[in-house]
Amino acid sequence: MVTTKLVTAEELEAMDEDARYELIRGELRPMSPVGDPHGTLLFRVGSPVDRHINENLLGRLSGGDVGIILESDPDTVLAADMAFFRELPRSFTDIEEGFVRQRPTLVVEIASPSDSKQDLRQKGMQFLDAGVPHVWLVESRTRSVSWIGQDRIERVFRVGDILDGGDLIPGFRLAVVDIIR
Repeated sequence: MVTTKLVTAEELEAMDEDARYELIRGELRPMSPVGDPHGTLLFRVGSPVDRHINENLLGRLSGGDVGIILESDPDTVLAADMAFFRELPRSFTDIEEGFVRQRPTLVVEIASPSDSKQDLRQKGMQFLDAGVPHVWLVESRTRSVSWIGQDRIERVFRVGDILDGGDLIPGFRLAVVDIIR
């Protein structure tokens, strides 16, 4: 019988930053570095969202594969392309270092060329199953943004549609064509 030593979130956090992994129930899952169009889409979505939430003091946006601890013992840590938190820290120095332990209000995942539609949806569902209320899935291949909430109903926004922040990000509006052109 072969047993694998499970890795903890703390052990993952202590690894060299060049070691890119997610942690699924204590098992390391390698992550490839992202390329384009992933990086471009990250900014096309993130910049307008960040500007809007900062101008309206709605919370804060964190991005760039921020590690979010979703489960403990065994630990699960997923890297979110972007995470929106409604709570505002008193100052930048009040943001805790390391992996995030609080649940974001929204996670945005951007499909990489190597991601299948099923892989992207599965990761989105992992965030929802862990209590994240909203997930946006951005796919350049289908030129769409899917918004999935706790009700598991998928609302698909395509070129020609306006992604509206609704009650989640009041007043936010972004044309999908401005994301995926």
